[in-house]
Amino acid sequence: MRNEKGAAFAGRGSPCTSWIARMRRPLVAGDGTRSALQRPMAQWEYKRVKFEVTEVPKPVFEKQLCDLGSAGWELVAAVQHEIHGHSHEVYFVFKRACAPS
Repeated sequence: MRNEKGAAFAGRGSPCTSWIARMRRPLVAGDGTRSALQRPMAQWEYKRVKFEVTEVPKPVFEKQLCDLGSAGWELVAAVQHEIHGHSHEVYFVFKRACAPS
């Protein structure tokens, strides 16, 4: 399929080369702001917290999660640790943005 200028289309009317056009856009916008490609990547710090499986259903567990959230920590993973085929511990991994240096 082709448009009125003869360019090839890849279904639903979008040009095959549209991704190339996006890649050729200037990195600095007309208003002088930098694009996402030029912004520095976020730096993260991580924290691993261990809980016994029996602690998870208790109210103190929820309070600890709320305290971590209030301090800016975001839960990103939970991993069970098995010993001899039984889960005894759960590791929770949290992250938060580092303070700018």
